[in-house]
Amino acid sequence: MRLLCVTGDCLARSLGWLFWGLVALAAVTLVLALAPGLLNRQLLAVTGGSMEPAFAAGDALLTHPIDDASHQVAAGDIVVLRAGDGSALLAHRVLLVATDASGRSFFKTGGDANAETDPGWATERQVKARVLMTLPGLGALLHSLSQPLVRLALFVLPLVYLGIRELAAGLSGFEEVEA
Repeated sequence: MRLLCVTGDCLARSLGWLFWGLVALAAVTLVLALAPGLLNRQLLAVTGGSMEPAFAAGDALLTHPIDDASHQVAAGDIVVLRAGDGSALLAHRVLLVATDASGRSFFKTGGDANAETDPGWATERQVKARVLMTLPGLGALLHSLSQPLVRLALFVLPLVYLGIRELAAGLSGFEEVEA
């Protein structure tokens, strides 16, 4: 059987498949962006390897916000905390939990792949969320989707394609009339 392809027809079909692929990827992006928030969860992209083999750079973490770390966190849990000066988020395992005389809890944390524990003790206020699940590879996709050019490709290019297709369809409907 011979495959016959007219150049314009193949190009139109290829552009159609590309269009629907971008629409599907945009829909998945919206679901990933909105669904966790509706369920009081957050997706975070992992950028470092300090927790390997539990999770690695390029993975995503599904987390649950913590209101009261003293009652919601135990040794062995993996938590997301504001490290040091509070500018960076860090996902590490809780190694020890200590409580002072006033009832405040402190957490000794460390990365599974690190030889040493994190310096100092994390306070209840620094612990922001508990990791519920690791989603391998999804963090790289989330990071890519946060780039402006990728967003442009996902949301603007399908609209441009539709506009060109409609313009071409409108122009092909005109016929010349001799007067």
